[in-house]
Amino acid sequence: MKKTIILFFVLALLCGCESKLDKAIPPSFLVGAVSNIDINLNGEGELADRQNCANRNGWCWKPEDWIMLKADGFVPPDIKREQIKPTILAILKRLIKEYPKCKKIFINLAPDKEMVGLGYLVSRGEYENNKIKILYGIPSDKEIEEYNSKIGKFYPSSKDCGKIFCEPDYTKMKKNDAPRLFRPDQKTYMKYKPIFKAYEDFIYYKSKDKLHYSTSECYVEVSKKTGYSVKDIKEASEFMHSYYSLWACGRDDEIINIPLK
Repeated sequence: MKKTIILFFVLALLCGCESKLDKAIPPSFLVGAVSNIDINLNGEGELADRQNCANRNGWCWKPEDWIMLKADGFVPPDIKREQIKPTILAILKRLIKEYPKCKKIFINLAPDKEMVGLGYLVSRGEYENNKIKILYGIPSDKEIEEYNSKIGKFYPSSKDCGKIFCEPDYTKMKKNDAPRLFRPDQKTYMKYKPIFKAYEDFIYYKSKDKLHYSTSECYVEVSKKTGYSVKDIKEASEFMHSYYSLWACGRDDEIINIPLK
């Protein structure tokens, strides 16, 4: 069953009658959270209840019976890195309060529904067993600085050993010519989003039709089909992978204890 809510975030005043939830996620943890954001919810109940709530559209449960919950929260594409954690925790606090039976809660932060569908996120929170793991797409200032400091330098290529992890080959040095990172902004995001969507659509149909192209060949094919320049397609792909991919190199994950028991 799906449901949509709006998160109105208001800092509560600390008092002597705090609940366990207020102690686990105090107002000080939520400072800087993005407020007034749309959140799409999709939950599931116990597997044993499936026969009782099956319908022609699939499985459904009443929200009060949800034990697993996925929440997609839509935030500005230029959200600051330091706003991500308090926003995730603000959403988590509300969901724990409203759906106390939930054992697992997954929170996706993304600029819009299309990016969620493509699997590109600002951040993802995974809550289970009184802990939440936060994965980041947008890099911190420190990560940006460290990444940019390596641009222009040479590094060894990997030996061809037929394995995923290979020994570095210092006889073959490559220059790091990756684009420099910066704080993502709304204007750049809106420029590259339709281009990146066209690129991802091509990748999807390419894999569906079992076609084999290199990355550079994909840029050329997308350019032929859409009229976008190869340069813009490459830049759009690099931009989205740099700021909205949870698996980009150099990102630090974070685990926070939520002691409710």
